[in-house]
Amino acid sequence: MMWSAAAALFFLAQSSPTTTTTPTPVPKELLVLAHARNHMSNALRGMPNYTCLETIERSKRSSKRRKYELIDVLRIEVGYVDGKELFAWPGSGKFDDRDIGDMVPSGGAIGNGNFASHSGAVFRGNVANMKFGAIEEDGLFRYDYEVPLNLSGYRIRTGKGAGTVVAYHGSFWVDPNTKRVRRITVLAENVPAFLDISETTSSIDYAEVQIGERPYWLPVSSSMGITDLRGGEFRNEITFTGCRQFGGESVLRFDDPDPSITNPEPPKPVTEVVLPKDKMFAIDLGQRLRWGQNQTGDEINATLVSDFKYKDAILLPKGSKVTGRILRFQQDRALQAMEVEFTAIEGGGRRAVFHASINQPAAPGAIAPRGAPGTRIGRNSTIVAGPKPGTFTVLAYSQMLDLPKGFRIAWITLE
Repeated sequence: MMWSAAAALFFLAQSSPTTTTTPTPVPKELLVLAHARNHMSNALRGMPNYTCLETIERSKRSSKRRKYELIDVLRIEVGYVDGKELFAWPGSGKFDDRDIGDMVPSGGAIGNGNFASHSGAVFRGNVANMKFGAIEEDGLFRYDYEVPLNLSGYRIRTGKGAGTVVAYHGSFWVDPNTKRVRRITVLAENVPAFLDISETTSSIDYAEVQIGERPYWLPVSSSMGITDLRGGEFRNEITFTGCRQFGGESVLRFDDPDPSITNPEPPKPVTEVVLPKDKMFAIDLGQRLRWGQNQTGDEINATLVSDFKYKDAILLPKGSKVTGRILRFQQDRALQAMEVEFTAIEGGGRRAVFHASINQPAAPGAIAPRGAPGTRIGRNSTIVAGPKPGTFTVLAYSQMLDLPKGFRIAWITLE
């Protein structure tokens, strides 16, 4: 028997008699459903603006007969702000409403909705038709639901930009004792062939998470799978950690603040400077960059090797901090590739945009000259200049990609 979500609440209301007439018993599975939906709806309605660190492990395989191969691991800040899912790079402190697919590198599957949108669509509106499925071995009640195309807001988009709204169905599992939803699954229906997708599936697991002084019922892990028309499969395993309340003026951190710092000094003013064209300089990496240790989205740093001078004046002193990020760290069979971008140099009360291109090697076998195809830095490793200022890519064939701390890179400023 299929029920609308509203019907479950109606039966719950009818279970409380107002006369001496013996009430009609309400099936337990319907009562559990009504309480679960009410709890989930209230939880979503009372949810504060908050943010978590989302870690996505992306894998693929060419067919079901093959093992999954790791593509990359992404670290992204995901926020639930004013009822919307927003994304940002870790540490940037700035969310925007661009699609997550426009942020992350291609080569693997990506999607949104697992943080809050899927549960909101199923439990906060009257778009889902629901029915009791079974009592599972672990005692959880399974309910099945479906959302028709004319009521759906589930949009699938490919990396080529094509997209469409599809109908979907799935199941959710409820603890009959606590009346709380423990897991939701989402399966797309009748995906058009022009998307080159035969099937998409998602599952979201929920648990109690402390945000500030209050516990909330939030997603803690998720998985997503996509199968293309040739039988190739993409899989994402997702975890949400470090959740905390978010304010528009907040500085986002995912480490614990130092309790000894009670009255931090206000930041000193910084003067913005522009680096003159065709000036050479070198930087040393501030940390080791290694496959399996670093992921796409990680912040990185370096230091200025010597004073950056112009007309006998020091614009930036030796040791100035250079900041950047890993834009891509992926594996495709025997090839590992890491793309890095440096964005700013700061020191001595001054800050400059990192507007430079790789120059010739600053150390034996370090970096290719500007415009050169690449320079070997190991038996099977090469570094090439990137397409944008401040970027370069490291390629490692049949070996682990590994750049040591202190690795020196030479640059020349651009106009």
